[in-house]
Amino acid sequence: MNVDKDGIWKDAVEQYLPLLLKRMMPELYEDVDFSQNFTFLDKELRDTVQVSLSEEHNAAKFVDTLVQLPLKSGKNQWVLLHIEVQGKGGEDISFRMILYCCLIFAHYRRMPVALAILTDKRPSDETPGKFEFNEYGTELIYKYNLFEVYNQNDEKLLNSDNPFDSFIYAAKKYNDYMSDTKQKIKLEYLLKITRKLHALGLNTRERAGILILVNRLINLEDKELREQYFNELKKLKGENNMAELTWLEERFRDEAIAQGMAQGIAIGEVRGKEQGRSETLDAAIDFMRSNGMSNEQINSFRNSILHS
Repeated sequence: MNVDKDGIWKDAVEQYLPLLLKRMMPELYEDVDFSQNFTFLDKELRDTVQVSLSEEHNAAKFVDTLVQLPLKSGKNQWVLLHIEVQGKGGEDISFRMILYCCLIFAHYRRMPVALAILTDKRPSDETPGKFEFNEYGTELIYKYNLFEVYNQNDEKLLNSDNPFDSFIYAAKKYNDYMSDTKQKIKLEYLLKITRKLHALGLNTRERAGILILVNRLINLEDKELREQYFNELKKLKGENNMAELTWLEERFRDEAIAQGMAQGIAIGEVRGKEQGRSETLDAAIDFMRSNGMSNEQINSFRNSILHS
């Protein structure tokens, strides 16, 4: 099953923005009034970028977020924050950051605060964190906040009291376990992160939210190793409170359904609408069964499709 790394980072930014800022931009974190609602402006950003840029700068290639944050005090009542998550590939990150800054300023008439999160090293000819221009007496230096995931210290991440650091740790180790052949390494990292989060004393919902993101990123597909993980999780939680385990199991179930549906839809497009519906259902059920879904779950899913 392919890992939607960009989508996972997008969800992480939106769901855990306060914890992300506490780790990556502590000064801004202290000034934001989190008792008020903050507004994500991603659709407006996408519309602005897609209208203004040529195809080679298509925003869909990158994880970009624009959010309006209320402040506790000061001359500004709110601030625009532009966050970009960049892995391998893509053109010069600093050029793109100044480009987005100009577009955001042109649209809102307000300069954004900017943060680039690099999950992989950039080419040696780039200078992340700064854009410089100096020609014929015109000079511009644009600096932005830079967080390099790959340069973070493992021990500090694992000993941190910020639960978002567990996700950063998983993201840093991504290249170590990204191959589907490294299932035992995936289990090792997953257990290490799970035990660390339990040691923080978080409530079930707080811990499960981070664990779902980590599970999506690590993507432990081996059925026996996944069962081993769930057994270890039961020991950590105890048998009386299984909410966290249920959420994680449902996450695996939903991904199995989605994968099976995708396979079946592809078959259905070839074999015709009516037959395709049957093929889609069969493919989804086969995939669910191969991923350890119970007969009760499969029957419930079959009934919901047939009666929809």
